[in-house]
Parts: sequence; C-alpha cells; structure tokens
Amino acid sequence: MPSPLTRRSLLGAGLGVGSLALAACSGGDAPGQSAAAPDPDAHVVLRDPDVVAASGARAALLVSAGLFERARVAVVAAGEADHAAAAEVAQRLRVPALPGDADGLTEELERLGTEVVRTVGEPEGGWGDRLGDREATTEDPDVRVDDPARGLTLLVATKARLDDPSYTLAVATARAAGAGEPVVVAGDPRGTDRLADFRKDVGDTRVVAIGPGLGPDGSSSSPEAVEHRLTMALGARELPGGGVLPFPGRHLVALYGQPRTPALGVLGEQGPGGAVKLAKRYAKDYASLVDGPVQPAFEIIATTALGSPGKDNLYSGVMPPGWIEPWVDAAEKAGILVILDLQPGRASMLDQAKKYERLLARPHVGLALDPEWKLTKDQLPLQQIGSVDVAEINEVGDWLAALVTRKNLPQKIFTIHQFRLDMIRHRGRLASWDELATVIHVDGSGTPGMKFDTWRAIRQDMPAGVHLGWKNFIDEDTPMLTPRQTVEQVKPFPALITYQ
Repeated sequence: MPSPLTRRSLLGAGLGVGSLALAACSGGDAPGQSAAAPDPDAHVVLRDPDVVAASGARAALLVSAGLFERARVAVVAAGEADHAAAAEVAQRLRVPALPGDADGLTEELERLGTEVVRTVGEPEGGWGDRLGDREATTEDPDVRVDDPARGLTLLVATKARLDDPSYTLAVATARAAGAGEPVVVAGDPRGTDRLADFRKDVGDTRVVAIGPGLGPDGSSSSPEAVEHRLTMALGARELPGGGVLPFPGRHLVALYGQPRTPALGVLGEQGPGGAVKLAKRYAKDYASLVDGPVQPAFEIIATTALGSPGKDNLYSGVMPPGWIEPWVDAAEKAGILVILDLQPGRASMLDQAKKYERLLARPHVGLALDPEWKLTKDQLPLQQIGSVDVAEINEVGDWLAALVTRKNLPQKIFTIHQFRLDMIRHRGRLASWDELATVIHVDGSGTPGMKFDTWRAIRQDMPAGVHLGWKNFIDEDTPMLTPRQTVEQVKPFPALITYQ
C-alpha cells in the first residue's frame, strides 16, 4: 500500500468558512429508514398499525384483542369512576376488563365469545343493547374462564399512563393475562435496564406497550417506532459493558490510528495487546472525573488517504479486513468498542464501508466517515480540504442501519468527522436512524482558543439527536488539554473523546 498522508498536514488552519399492542403512542416519528418488520421468531408482536393515538378506552380494547383469544367471562365497567373496581375484579378472575361506554365494546365481546359479563357500576340509561343477550351479573360468576394466550406477557408503560385513570382497564387486562409489575419507561425503552431481565425469555414474550412518551428523551413515538425499539431492547445482541445503546449511560475514550502505522496516531504505535492496555489507561484517567462508566475504544483507520492515485486512481488505500481483525478481536475480549474510520479519497464512501461488512456485523464495531479526505474526480490530496454532500453520508447511514436490523445488532456508533463548516454540505438534512448513535466529531488542532472556536462554530445548527465528539491531539495541540481540563472546559461534555 502506498505511503499514507499525514493527517495533521491539513488541520493547522483550524476553523474554516462557514409489538406490541401499542396503546396511545402518539406522534409521527419513524424508526430508521431501514427499519424492517421484527423477526416473528423473536417474540409475538401485537399492534394495530392504524392506531397512532388511542384513548384509554381504545387502549383497553386493543390490549384485550392482543392478549385474549377467547374469554367466556369479561368484566365491563359502567364508567370511569368504576374502572378501579373493575380492574380489581378482572385481575382476580384473570379476564379482560373493558369500558362499557367505548365504541367497539359489543364487537370485542363478540370476538371473545363472551357468555357472562361481570358488570361493575350501573350506566346511565342501563346497559341496553351494549351487552347483547349475554348474561349480566354483579357477582363473580361460577364459570370456568379461558386462559389467555400462552407465554410471558411484558407490560411496558410510562408513569404518566400508569397514573392516568382512563388507562386502568388496559393495565388490568395485561395483568390478567399474566403480566407482572409494569416496566416503567422514561424515554427510549432500549435504555431501560429492567428490560434486560426479560431477554432470556424473549421467545415466549408478548409485549404490551402503553405510551405516549416511549420515544427518545420521553418524546412521543409512532407505533412502528416503539415496536422497533422494543424489538431491539429485547432481542438485539448486547454491547460490551451491557445494553444495546452506546449513549447515554457511558463515555468513550478512544485511541485513534492505524495498525502497523505509528505515524498516523497513537493506536498504531504498539500491537493489539499494548493498545488495549493503553486505551484502558487513558479511560482510567477520566473515571474519577465524570459520572457514569468510562469505556475505552479504538478508532481504527481502515482506509487511508494517499498522496498517489494507486491502481484504481482513487487516492485511498484499503487495509484488508484481515489485517484489522486481530485488533477487533483483542478489543472484544477486553470490552473495548471499535470504530472503523474511512478516508475515501475519490472512492465512494458506501463502497468502502461495504468492504468491512464482515467486521461491522460484529456488535462492538461502528463506523466513522472522514469528509476531510473526500475528493472529487478533479481534486488531489493536500491541495484542498475535502468535503461531502450529506446525501452520501445518509446513503451510508441507511446501509449501516439496515445491517443492524438484519444482523440483530445493538445500536451502532456512526461518527462523522468535521472541523470546517463547509466539510459537510447541507448538514441540516442529515437523517436520523434508530439503529445508529450518530456522532459529529469535532476535530481541529492548535491552541485551546482555536479549538474552542471550532467547537462553538461546528455546534451551531447541529442536527437534532446527534452526539458530540472531541479530539485531543497529542503532538499538534499547544498545549493538549489534560483529562481534567477536557472535562471542565469542553461543554457540553462530549460522548466520545479521541486521542491522536
């Protein structure tokens, strides 16, 4: 492979020119563009895709339809004031609890094959035709009840919904079907530790999700989005250190460089074993300075910008995946996350990413794109700083997100390097993906003042939902910030800190 260019040769200038039975999940966000239907073998999915925002009454009917195939006995509450008492009876009898004033009550009783209705309360005007010719009683009937569908039932809900009286019957029906104490979710369910307890039982799990508020940061989400997130929470392979989301909940401290190439960064100054020890040492320097776990990481340059065109005239050298694999293996054994960095030259970023699909299919391996080294067919390295239109980044993100879904992977780190405003054209159109933790990594060397100017500029008009990264240059920063200075002065504190 021809000699790579030294990365720092261009950075001195600093800143440039400018299912689920999903009851009541509201909102319109969708999962990542690549999101596919969950694997039916993972768990039974209960969903009514036409219902985006359901009332508590509608929620009760949905949960009943999702969890009970038949119910000879059902409990019906006359009005909302009777919901609590009806819920208690339904859980005792292990039968559905239904609202007597809801549209669709008669149809649900018909579907269930209900013969006896245990009524609670007396509706204004009487029951009329709502119960049909079924026997109605105010006493617990001496009739054998049907068991709900087999398997574990998991109830996931926001605290707001559990405290809302109109949802009492929906919760009671899930409990009657075998759900234990509800798993209370505040935001993205993939970040809920208690869901990990159910992972071993996922093959027999039926999930009932009651929202809204089951989106990132407690936002509302569509049924499809919540279904996708719960599928990942219950079925995806876990990251080193546990869980399926890299952020929030941990800080990453990474060594940057290329194996066998000491000139390109501290990572390549030793073999895999030495790099593991060094990465752990760097991470340890932050452990007492921040809240939450600090996890070491490698950012490995997989394709390298070249000063000569090479056989393919692309000005980018591709390191064979087999050369990188020992580092990926060593990182996995040590609980270290890996990010593969692409310096594409004139090559397609997507074409280069696909060369590493085998490595990217591993749970602990993410991807980084380096627009600095992205050239047009008329450009040459070292004559200008490269740039990329965000459409090409989105194309790579779509492919990577689809890989996450296809391989049942945890959320994957997707890093985009930037130190000039014009390096990412139309950045405001950057897509978002449920499958990816997108990081805008703010590079740039020099004095602390120069670096903070770059930091402030790049953070302007930042796309929603992205995380931030910061780089400390061991040789080029004058001086390099210490770990304590990085924690105290870089605000907001970045999710990923890289050392080169």
